[in-house]
Amino acid sequence: MTTNGLGAHDARYDEAIAHLHLYGPECFNGFVNHAPMAVEALAVLGLHDEIMPFVRAYEAKLPRNPPLGEPLAEHERLEALGKAQLWPRWQATFHHLLAAAPVREVVAQWLPVLAPGCFASAFHGVLMTAHVLRALHTAINDVRLAELARGLAYWAATYQPLPGTPSHADAGAPLAELIAAIPAGDGYKGGAIDAGVATRTHDNPAFATLIARPRGPEPDPLPAITSAGARALLGHPEAPIVFVHAVTGPVAFRTLADWIAPADLPRAIDYLWQAVAGMLFAFTRTPLAGVTAHGAPPDRHRLIEAALATRDEHAIKVVEAALREHAISGDDVLLHAAEFGCQRIAAQMSQH
Repeated sequence: MTTNGLGAHDARYDEAIAHLHLYGPECFNGFVNHAPMAVEALAVLGLHDEIMPFVRAYEAKLPRNPPLGEPLAEHERLEALGKAQLWPRWQATFHHLLAAAPVREVVAQWLPVLAPGCFASAFHGVLMTAHVLRALHTAINDVRLAELARGLAYWAATYQPLPGTPSHADAGAPLAELIAAIPAGDGYKGGAIDAGVATRTHDNPAFATLIARPRGPEPDPLPAITSAGARALLGHPEAPIVFVHAVTGPVAFRTLADWIAPADLPRAIDYLWQAVAGMLFAFTRTPLAGVTAHGAPPDRHRLIEAALATRDEHAIKVVEAALREHAISGDDVLLHAAEFGCQRIAAQMSQH
């Protein structure tokens, strides 16, 4: 492991991201291209010398990016949400929008539009967007704007609303209470995360009842959600990749919160809660209230070593997300879960 103490988003970050623009948003096997997200996480962790070796090892999985299509006309856009085949046109659309208006204006306009479909491809539209927004907070350049166009385009192309309409109200329940009411099921049985959640929540009265309950106001609603994701990760050793996303997706909303209008943020959090509830409803088999962590939590160095031992994109991302959220919430379960996730990912890798 090498760290150099330089700022997170330097020329090595931009060089790697520019190179990755040769490739599409998904791998040959249909999985999401995690490389840009992992590159940004490595940069934030100070692991700049790890970036290009990671990219070179990862890019063999990736097909070339298709040519850009024609930008979608304004009247076509809502109908085009969730149509993955329109990725080339969505990418062109956001290139056009970001060339015509300030980045904050475009993001503030589109986040409320995309929020109902935030579960898009198991949060990967959210994650792609949030990772590059952190880089754009440091500096705006053409490479980062192009990466933002890709993130927003993937979110739009894979847009996936879940059943029900979540809400918030002054008389609503605390998120911790709502999360405790999610029934455990029979666990993850394989297959795509997004498809599994869609199947298990569709026309399901128990999920409809859960989502119909409004959440109450809280000064910071995210710790309850991220803690639930961490406990789900700890409690389900057979499915680390699944529940890594129940941590990284919600943590990404902290970045989005800096770019969305304050008046729009509560509604976005409603949809985040719905998405995480869908994951927990579909894939848990252990009540989260019974999941605890024991002993002193791992420190930053130990977590980074655990991530690098795997060289896995999910391990890198969950360690960075857990460290970031722990610095805000102080919840040690996040650190325990990140290390456990790395260990379980390593164990699964050794079996293949």
